[in-house]
Amino acid sequence: MSGSGQPPPSGPPGPTGTSSIRGPTGSSGPFGASQMFGPTGPNNVDERIAAVAPQVDEAKRTVQAASQSQADADRSWIAHQIINIFVWVVGGVLALLTVQGMMTGQWSLVASQAAELIKTAVLPIVTLVLGYYFGQAGKG
Repeated sequence: MSGSGQPPPSGPPGPTGTSSIRGPTGSSGPFGASQMFGPTGPNNVDERIAAVAPQVDEAKRTVQAASQSQADADRSWIAHQIINIFVWVVGGVLALLTVQGMMTGQWSLVASQAAELIKTAVLPIVTLVLGYYFGQAGKG
């Protein structure tokens, strides 16, 4: 494209060309330390730390909140699974007691067994679950 009237695109300087890039302590060129980082000194570093500190604190709070939320969700899921298993087991035992009462006709024995089941298994679990949920509500 020599006839287009535009100069050829410039590339990096050849082996005989000079570069304006200096080392990390140089002050000139597009990548010199003073242009990239500004003047270095204790006051400037302290100002940078002070400027970034609120963002770091906010990031920490966000991570802690997300972590706490996930832990709460995990605990809640586990509690629900335990409650579901418990309900199914108690329901199954009550169904078996009903079948026993129908087969034997000894409803007074079945009623005493059901009452014993409720006293020994259901009430402690219900108080445990209520304590868990009210304890979680007290934290918030």
